[in-house]
Amino acid sequence: MIEPNIVDGKKLALIAWAKDAKGADDVSVFTGIAKWTGANLVLDRGEGIPSFTIPEDWVERLQSVNEELKETLLGSDYSISVSVGNIETENVSDYIFTGLKWPTKQN
Repeated sequence: MIEPNIVDGKKLALIAWAKDAKGADDVSVFTGIAKWTGANLVLDRGEGIPSFTIPEDWVERLQSVNEELKETLLGSDYSISVSVGNIETENVSDYIFTGLKWPTKQN
């Protein structure tokens, strides 16, 4: 396991896996700078964008990003991968509030 203090100040990608209404895989990558507070790992998304505290049970998913994936993960040094289920559900109470907005599909 990667200790969270090691990623402090490094670029972190949160890879969110979901299913659309047809059951097809959908994925989004949210990036920012990891900030270790001594108690929590925070994804600082930059000026004017709300930061997101990474839930403690997600921290064990920290991984180094392989060189082959760096471009895909927008230059991130580390990543955390999570599953969010069906993104088109009407029951949003099932979700952890993150302030992250799923990108809309463009035609």
